[in-house]
Amino acid sequence: MKKSIPALYAEYGRYIDKARAIPYYVDCLKPVERRLLFTLWSLSKNKYVKAARIIGEAIGKYHPHGDQSTYKSLVGLVQRGFAFGQGNWGAVGLEDSQAAAMRYPEIKSNEMLNNLAFEFIKQIPWSDPESIQFDQPDYLPSPIPIGLIGTDMIEGISFHTTKIPRYSITDLVKRLTYIFQSQINPQTKQVIIKPTFPNCDVYENETGTFNNILTTGIGSIKVIPKMEIKSDGIHIYGKPPIGFSNLKTNADNPKKPEQVKYKVIDVTEHNVLEILIEPAEKTVTQELVDLIFNIISTNVHFNCNVVDDNGIVETRSIDRLLTTSYELWVKAHLKLLTGQVLGLKEQLYELAVIEVVRDMLVNHNIKTEVELLNLFTKKYKTIYKHISEDAIRAVINKYKIKTLLEFKVNIISIQQKIDTIQRSIDNINTVSYQKLINMVPI
Repeated sequence: MKKSIPALYAEYGRYIDKARAIPYYVDCLKPVERRLLFTLWSLSKNKYVKAARIIGEAIGKYHPHGDQSTYKSLVGLVQRGFAFGQGNWGAVGLEDSQAAAMRYPEIKSNEMLNNLAFEFIKQIPWSDPESIQFDQPDYLPSPIPIGLIGTDMIEGISFHTTKIPRYSITDLVKRLTYIFQSQINPQTKQVIIKPTFPNCDVYENETGTFNNILTTGIGSIKVIPKMEIKSDGIHIYGKPPIGFSNLKTNADNPKKPEQVKYKVIDVTEHNVLEILIEPAEKTVTQELVDLIFNIISTNVHFNCNVVDDNGIVETRSIDRLLTTSYELWVKAHLKLLTGQVLGLKEQLYELAVIEVVRDMLVNHNIKTEVELLNLFTKKYKTIYKHISEDAIRAVINKYKIKTLLEFKVNIISIQQKIDTIQRSIDNINTVSYQKLINMVPI
């Protein structure tokens, strides 16, 4: 028991880390997020569908966990702009309002995200990690890790914990470009990007913290919601990571005597957060400003933990996460192009076979498949050594004789397509980078 229980507990911990709480090192998504985005892409590319349908499909095929927790993740994706919602998807305020029950609102996938993450979805590994008899992509092949895009941060708590900052997609592309350029020229001017929090300013606790997060995955920053002093009080326009719990008015709480100095009013409209701090004395003093400033300022410590293919959690830098996702995206792009060339070459081969079959049909009185194959073996095989009997048989089984006789062969156009794609393959790094820039101009 002393040996087996720790081993089983460790195995369970790796499962929870990998299957629920810690994002994957390639796309920086947790499994529930990836499965929901994949389901959205599958069911709602061109139309709105009920949220309940997305949840049912996701937990029925890919994510055998609770429907309410899964729906909460779907709401988060809508609020982050990863999908478009119709109906009540909740609102941000002093206390977040809840979304309507999943049977009411509708949802549609985000076209930009589809272009970014699903173009090469068939060129990556698929598996059935939950053993539900439905394969799913191991990750979303995107030039930028999907999980790093947006505002706020990725949080996860299980046997390990993680806090990973998010950035604007433009900043992530700028940083990735800098990484490429610095590999060629070490003197390239450094591009430092900052984490983004909605309507908040972020500052380094120590000089070099932003760079440390990018290069080591570890660092602490200060997040301060934007605030404005007006005649009626102090207006706050952003929400710190820990929320506004310290601002709630509770004059009877002896542990918070400062709360008698102000009244909190939520004036949020149209999902744009705005909190009014109304001074008890009807006058905004510097003392009150300093008090509120200290309350809403938050220190956030990032430790960018991700899980690998074996369920092992490790800290990785933002730079490494960026390059890993990009390299695998390029690899998927290359695989698609290579497959296209192979497909076109197969077409050329089939056309060559059709030419031979048509020549035999036109110049010989052939009535059966056996006669045609015998003629090919006796007369044509020595001339067309690259064509097999199986290829001849496949063509005559695939097409009717009339079709073969009328078949229009355009070998030149097919060869031109092959040459064009081959040039892209030969210059895959340049072509892929240009594709990224076309999707996300910087």
